[in-house]
Amino acid sequence: MKKLFLSIMMGVLTIVTNAQTIHWLTFIDTEDADVGKLDVTGRNVLYSRFINVINAALHDVGYMSDIHDIYDSALSPEKCKAEVQNLRCDENDIIVFYYIGHGTHAASENNSYPQMLLGCDFSEEHKFIPLKWVHDELKTKGARLTATIGMCCNNVQTASAKRAPTFSVNYGNVELTETERTAIQKMFLGYRGDFILSSASVGQSSVGGETPLGAMDLFTAVLVTLFEDMSYDGDLDWNSLFTEVKNAVHECSNGKQTPFWDNNLQSANTPKPGAIQKPVAKTPTGNNTNPSPNSSSLLNLNDEMIVTNYLTSYFDCIIDKRNSISKRESAACELRRIFTADAVVKFLPQDGNTVIDKENINDFLERISGSRLLEKVVPVSYRVNGNRISQISIRECYNK
Repeated sequence: MKKLFLSIMMGVLTIVTNAQTIHWLTFIDTEDADVGKLDVTGRNVLYSRFINVINAALHDVGYMSDIHDIYDSALSPEKCKAEVQNLRCDENDIIVFYYIGHGTHAASENNSYPQMLLGCDFSEEHKFIPLKWVHDELKTKGARLTATIGMCCNNVQTASAKRAPTFSVNYGNVELTETERTAIQKMFLGYRGDFILSSASVGQSSVGGETPLGAMDLFTAVLVTLFEDMSYDGDLDWNSLFTEVKNAVHECSNGKQTPFWDNNLQSANTPKPGAIQKPVAKTPTGNNTNPSPNSSSLLNLNDEMIVTNYLTSYFDCIIDKRNSISKRESAACELRRIFTADAVVKFLPQDGNTVIDKENINDFLERISGSRLLEKVVPVSYRVNGNRISQISIRECYNK
């Protein structure tokens, strides 16, 4: 039985070997004694209002998502260096690196970008990693687009925001209009090259304060708000977005914080929806490159990052409208094997962690395998009972 199942899986995998992927590398210092609480909120907002939305829009044109979400005790300079150096991608892939945490700037630095502390203090100054090094290393991967963003101080001082942007909390599902999807696709697929951005200029701190979603860093709050506004209007590109972000952050901080960036972006033909090879259950990256749901020994349920990407790859296949119903149902059948028979699916809103609905795993998989409105299913957390998942919390993104 196991041999038969692996044969089926290998047949599926040969279909998706060349599927395009957007790789997210997020490193967020959520345990810092001073700004950890701000960064917890920043991480939640970054994922719910930026990363998940972009992944949903790009899935519509055949892009898989590969998420490396490093935070809490997992954060370290060693982890950052390893993730950056070990990343592998294809020529049509996209890489986005996003850091939220402490930063500094050396007086003798040969560039204007900060060094990231990545959970260390100045007693381990030799471990700090330059943002510019990360960007230069990621550019060597050969992706079509590489973006490196450092939300950190560019000196060793601290400050607090005097003003904050305003945006409302969404207690429902994410919904994307055709205008928003098209704008996001154009922004990520309409350019080739790279850019690197720092949230503060040399000698400045990156400030934080209260927002309607809680206390978080000013830069990420402004970025997410303007990203939503500009995608809603259908007028979204890298330079216009970050010019608006720069001006808003400068104004909100009373001139104490001014982001800056360098880019080597060139226009590229935006592929039409359906022109890119459609994704079908691509396995996640990591140490277990070919896990089988039929054997828990091949899929380490204790490795959250691998399991999250593994679940996402199957969800992408199951909800993909371009796949036949039989293929979608087959993927749902295979995925069901890693869940207990009575597993519960909990639905979370775009903002916050209040459960808005529940559904049995069998009913859930049957429903989404026939849906034509779902754009993305995002696994948030899960619980394990024995060698199977007994509970999973998700967020859904719909075509509006």
